[in-house]
Amino acid sequence: MANPEIVKQLRAAAEDALKRGFAIMTCLPHDKAPWAVYSPNACNSGTRKPEIALKPWDDGTEANYGISCGMSNVTVVDADHGLQTLEEFIAWRDKNKFPITLTARSGNTDGYRVHMFYSGAVKTRGFEIDGVTGELKGAGGYVVGAGSIHPSGEKYKWIVDTDIVPLPEGLADLAKEKKALPNIAKGEKIPAGQRWNFL
Repeated sequence: MANPEIVKQLRAAAEDALKRGFAIMTCLPHDKAPWAVYSPNACNSGTRKPEIALKPWDDGTEANYGISCGMSNVTVVDADHGLQTLEEFIAWRDKNKFPITLTARSGNTDGYRVHMFYSGAVKTRGFEIDGVTGELKGAGGYVVGAGSIHPSGEKYKWIVDTDIVPLPEGLADLAKEKKALPNIAKGEKIPAGQRWNFL
C-alpha cells in the first residue's frame, strides 16, 4: 500500500522537474528502471505535459521519475565511480574545469555519484576523466530525477541548485561518433589519449 505522504513528495519532485523544463518519464517505485505501464518507450516516453507526466502520482503510486536527456536537450555527466565525498567531487570538477551547473547526487550509497546537467544533447556514451568513470547521458539516455527514492532508501538530491549552462566544447568531443578503430594486428597504433576508448 502506497504511503500518501511519499506519493505527495514524489509528485512535487516531478512537478519541480517539469517547471525546470525537463521532459520526464516514469520509473518503477523506488527503482531506476522504466515503468512500462506509464513509459512504454522508456526515455522516449518523456513528456512535458503535466496531465500525462503526473499520472502515476495522481494514480497514487510511489513511482520514481526519470529525466529524458535527449528530449530535454541536455547532456548529463553521470559520474558513477571514482568519487567518495562531496569534497572529492568539487575538487575533481574544478580541476577538470567543468563549469558549475545544476547538479544532483544519486541516492546510491556506494561512493559519491553525481549528475551534472549541461544544455545541448549529444549521443550517450561512456567516459573516463581523471580517474572517474561514468556516462555522458544525452540522446537515448535518461537519469533518475532529484526527489526520487533509490533502492537503498536514500533520495536523489540537488546539491548545486543553479541554472544549467552549455555543455563544454571539450566534453562534447567525447561524445562524437567513434572513428574507425586501429588495426592492431597490422601494427597500427592506438592514438595517445584514446586507449581507454579503444579498450
